[in-house]
Amino acid sequence: MKKAMWIIACISLIGTAFMLRFLPESIPMHYDISGNIDRWGSKYEQFIMPAMIFVFALIFELLIRHYEKRAELLTDEKESAEARSNTKVLKIVGLASAIFFSLLNVLLMIEAIETTSSGSTKMTIDFSRVSSALLGFLCIVLGNILPKTRKNSNVGFRLPWSMYNDNTWNRTNRFGGYALVAAGVLSVVTAILVSGAGISLLLTMVWVIAATIVTTVYSYSVYKKEHQ
Repeated sequence: MKKAMWIIACISLIGTAFMLRFLPESIPMHYDISGNIDRWGSKYEQFIMPAMIFVFALIFELLIRHYEKRAELLTDEKESAEARSNTKVLKIVGLASAIFFSLLNVLLMIEAIETTSSGSTKMTIDFSRVSSALLGFLCIVLGNILPKTRKNSNVGFRLPWSMYNDNTWNRTNRFGGYALVAAGVLSVVTAILVSGAGISLLLTMVWVIAATIVTTVYSYSVYKKEHQ
């Protein structure tokens, strides 16, 4: 999965370089809430997204190597197993993130081509709904991964109460995983059913924030029971 993450990062960079030949020198780079173009920029700004993907891939690479070394060096079998588990989780999260941003980059290039070729002053793709759907699928992936994490300082719901012990961590992240999957499903449904200036993306943020708040409250309640 780590290799797949880097392959996607490279494809995104090479694909962007190839697609630049089809873009004019100036392309739309930002839209207002109604979808009207409010900033034009150089087509080379399109490299910002692939560069971000590479930065994220590098961060995940460093984190994965850290936990791989911990798994090798730790003599305690429980701690070593936890490090191996977190390594697998980070590989999946890194791959999912690379796919998410690469798809977004492709859509941005398609939008730039469509807009400039048609001479339109509004976006032709409803990015609010597309972003809502992509974020929803990402939440579903992350929600399925969270229960598999072990107590660590990098991945999962790292709350003061969830970090209290293994039980508070496991219960918090299991519950948080369910909540995040629910938020993801609601986001996908919202993307399908709701249209209009940024409404679906706004609702997606509401679902994710609600999942975070509910998980935080649950984590505190678990901690209080453990702490008694």
